[in-house]
Amino acid sequence: MIKGQFLMHIPTQIHFGVGAMIQTLPKLNSALILIGENLERKSGLAASYRDQLDSVEVQICLRSAGEPSSALVDELFKTISGKPDIIFAIGGGSTLDTAKALAILCATGGSIADYEFGHKCISRALPVVAVPTTCGSGSEVTPYAVINNSDTGRKFTLSHPCLLPQKALIDPVLLKNLPVTVFRSGVLDALIHSLEARLSCVQNVLIHPFAEASIATILKHFPVQGKFSSEQELHDYALASLYGGLSIAHARTGLIHTLSVAFARYVPLSHGLLNALIAPYAFNFNRGHYAGTCAFLLTRIWPDRVWSDDTACDFLIHWFKERTAELSLADFDVSEISIDALADRVEQDKGLPLVNWRPYTRADLESLIGEIITDAIR
Repeated sequence: MIKGQFLMHIPTQIHFGVGAMIQTLPKLNSALILIGENLERKSGLAASYRDQLDSVEVQICLRSAGEPSSALVDELFKTISGKPDIIFAIGGGSTLDTAKALAILCATGGSIADYEFGHKCISRALPVVAVPTTCGSGSEVTPYAVINNSDTGRKFTLSHPCLLPQKALIDPVLLKNLPVTVFRSGVLDALIHSLEARLSCVQNVLIHPFAEASIATILKHFPVQGKFSSEQELHDYALASLYGGLSIAHARTGLIHTLSVAFARYVPLSHGLLNALIAPYAFNFNRGHYAGTCAFLLTRIWPDRVWSDDTACDFLIHWFKERTAELSLADFDVSEISIDALADRVEQDKGLPLVNWRPYTRADLESLIGEIITDAIR
């Protein structure tokens, strides 16, 4: 018997499949479409959605490439005329997170950095329709938006139920023209979302089927190298990404993501690839503390093998190292990074000790971060 009570709430209406488009919307007077400059130039998607919004006043807002920064959000907010009824976000996780931040400012005004440490509390936001054109972030079904503070370089996460998109329109075909590195980074991020949610020491059994399906798809079929071209692959990885988003929306991320956010200020590498480089260190750090959960997970995926937590950790560490063999933190100047500053940043994640299997001290964190940096400069 499973003891305890578990919650799953998915207010986002999800449309998944080839040709997923706008179905029904409340009566609108005005709408904002946010899309990356490069994506719109290549695809014309914003114009396509504008045509569907017949008799609605539509503004198209183009965002520059890169992760969302507080300066970019504030700058884009100043360009918006009036107050739109809804925001359509077309693009990857960075565009979706930018749209959520704009949704807050359109409802409350101010500067997005005001929300970083709770100086201003999120109370409401405009509804968002998310149209992901990459896979990995899961932002189309999460109540989170990750923003980089332009003044300090610190990444911070905004979290509130009002940031859950009203609708998610997921068309796997939109992934077909992604560069291989972008595709690989996204899929790796989706896998880590699902692994961290499933291996959390605070278990929500309602997300297990989603997380396990995502993990199985990616662990079994994600190549060491190579392109992704078949329609079936696009479908499978888009679904795995969606399942990863649903998982972290109900179970949050863990040590890998927290370490990655700390290192991101100093390592200009895509989020998914940086996560994948750090993953082996996190699994090794928690080795011996999973209480059978890691072994049980891989037994669900490969029931014909005999697993222990040790062999499961070894498998996952090897799997990630194989798929990031061409990358190294040594490619970046990490020798001057302050271990103390990184440990401070990790400790700012007050929820991490609640979900991480291994209890840890400040000295443990400094040792772990020191190991990562030492390996990078050898």
